[in-house]
Formats: sequence, C-alpha cells, structure tokens
Amino acid sequence: MFNRKKKISVDLINFSIMHTSTGKIGGYIVEFLYKELEFNHIGYRIENIDGDARCFLYTTPDNKKAIRYFNDRCSGMIEEKVQTMSNAPHRWDIWSNGFEEICG
Repeated sequence: MFNRKKKISVDLINFSIMHTSTGKIGGYIVEFLYKELEFNHIGYRIENIDGDARCFLYTTPDNKKAIRYFNDRCSGMIEEKVQTMSNAPHRWDIWSNGFEEICG
C-alpha cells in the first residue's frame, strides 16, 4: 500500500572535529577500520551542530559488525583515536543507490 523508501545508511557515531582534519578521519577509516578491524562500507559527513563541527560516521544498514562495534564505544573514544591517526589520502565511491563510502 505505502511505498517506504529503504534506508541506504545508518549513523554509527558522531564526534567533534574542532581539532582534527578530514585527512585524519580518512586515516582512521582506511588504516584502522578497514585494515585493522576489517570493516567495510564506511562513510562520513561533516555537520555544524550549534557551532560545533561534528563528524558523523555511517554505514549500510546490514553492516552489523560495524554497528555493534560503535554501539560499544563513546564518541570521546573515537575522537581521541582519530586525533592519533596520520593523514591518509582517500577517495569516495558512490553507489547507484546514492550511498557514498570511503575507499582506501
């Protein structure tokens, strides 16, 4: 009866990026999440929330391993880890349904 749009992404966590860069976010995703933890299909977006620059990490709704990992972490833990990362070049891959992910 009603056509509901299928969600293409779910937010994992958000954290402040007032003292970090998108290069470090890319390094966190590529070097840590993809290579060390063997996750896949992670993207990020930057939003201004009441004057605070926030990074939102997201994934596909069926990426249960990544969803559980971030459910067990607080945003401060992720922010600290991102700040320790080296800048890493990264590129975006856009799927036909509009999902955007980071590629290593």
